[in-house]
Amino acid sequence: MSATASAPGSVPRLESPPRARRGLGLPATAAAIFVVTVAARLVPMLRGGGLSGYGSYDDSVYFAASLGWVHGRWPYRDFLLVHPPGIVVALSPFAELSRWVGDANGVAAGRLAWNVMGGLTAVGIVLLVWRLSRAGAVVAGLFYALLWPAAMVERLTDLEGPQNFLLIIALLLLRPFGPERRTRRSAQVAALAAGAAMGLAWSVKIWWAAPLLVLAVWLAFGPRRRQLGWFLIGVAAALAAVCLPFFLTAPRQMWRDVISDQLNRPRHNLWLPRLTDITGTTRLLHGSQRPEGLILVGLMVLIIILLSWRRPGARMISLLYQTMLAVLIISPPVFVHYGSFVAVPLGILIGVATGELLGLARRIPLTILRVAGTTVVAVGIAATLVIMAVPMARAKANQPVATGRLAAEVARMPGCVSYDQPSQAISLNVVTRDLERGCPMIADLGATSHWTKLKATSDGCLTHSEKIALDYLRSASASLLWRYPPGHGKHAAIHIIGGWKLLARQHRLRLVVPEHLPGRAEQCGAG
Repeated sequence: MSATASAPGSVPRLESPPRARRGLGLPATAAAIFVVTVAARLVPMLRGGGLSGYGSYDDSVYFAASLGWVHGRWPYRDFLLVHPPGIVVALSPFAELSRWVGDANGVAAGRLAWNVMGGLTAVGIVLLVWRLSRAGAVVAGLFYALLWPAAMVERLTDLEGPQNFLLIIALLLLRPFGPERRTRRSAQVAALAAGAAMGLAWSVKIWWAAPLLVLAVWLAFGPRRRQLGWFLIGVAAALAAVCLPFFLTAPRQMWRDVISDQLNRPRHNLWLPRLTDITGTTRLLHGSQRPEGLILVGLMVLIIILLSWRRPGARMISLLYQTMLAVLIISPPVFVHYGSFVAVPLGILIGVATGELLGLARRIPLTILRVAGTTVVAVGIAATLVIMAVPMARAKANQPVATGRLAAEVARMPGCVSYDQPSQAISLNVVTRDLERGCPMIADLGATSHWTKLKATSDGCLTHSEKIALDYLRSASASLLWRYPPGHGKHAAIHIIGGWKLLARQHRLRLVVPEHLPGRAEQCGAG
């Protein structure tokens, strides 16, 4: 590469590499990473219960909420939703599709779209790291593809899939690793679009205020400070476009559900389980929560941060990762899939650190030591990726949809069918049918119980949350029960529900006829 002629006293500018050489291998690499990422999400579902099988409680709540919204039921005003409405809007095309193909096929289409979104996120990571290190870009893309928490949320219609996709879009637009060679107008448009992407991510979950703030500070105190205003305009416009209609419909309820109640959630993880869940070591260690694995992962992350700090652009990514990690550490509850929150910045840092480590190994003076150093680095990285891939290869996701008598009974049931968990109702095409019949709807019965402090009373009477659950379940001619199996709790409601007439069952899922006469626990009036 040669320097072009320049005026005396000016800094020589390096010529750009030839276009063919610069792009060599990138399309094939991106395509391969995309295929691996989608396969890591899709294959476990196909080996398990399929795209429309029983997934997780959370993703079924989001899809049920979107089904309610496309049928005129607004979150916060008409039913509880503990997150901003971005996920409801994102899932609305698939909820609308459910009118024509059924709930099970609608959620299957949504999950497939989330799989593809995960593949595009991995490709975005490759594109971002490629200009620094091709080997690092491959490692970064494979790390994201095989990271268990990221795969979990992108198999289902969870919150984190679109958020990670929007973050990588924002980073690609802001170009942290590249010199700013755009015109002023194109840089402004890019900052506006990046802000819009981050605003949309914030409209899905309130945690995204933290990474948004990091990007804003990076723009404010760097050479691109003129882009800050456009970035903030994009944030405000996207956030208002998604959230403002819902807020105007029910301002007090939305503030309570999304902000105040979320901040007041109880902290239920001890430090070791919390940190192993965040780092993903729980799954790698086959469910055990051992400090040795956590210490090893912590040392590896520290080395990655120190190596990547050598690159000025990676310093912002490092601050982004550390800030998002701090959010996970201080947040009230943490579950294993929450590790996906930091998957994008961690993947980028791993790619940058890989390039730096290989570069250091190649600069070893003696040839034999240089070859040995490069080999050790390559074998260590390959072994890490294999360790990540093993549980992915064995995984089965989702549970099969009910067939036989239970499905037949549900299909011919007149009137409404209530449910205590929407995933089973969606798999059996119940939710849209209920909404079209004007039936009552509670998308998140579990959160309703949580916010109203579900506890067993000493005198065996019903709590307020149990009364809410019973009133809803009794509003239908039949109920699908999964969360309230008989003999699985000391709550008064469990004993009442356990006496209802059984129509059909498959494993834990039961179809029952609610008993409308109040029992002694309801008459005593505790709550």
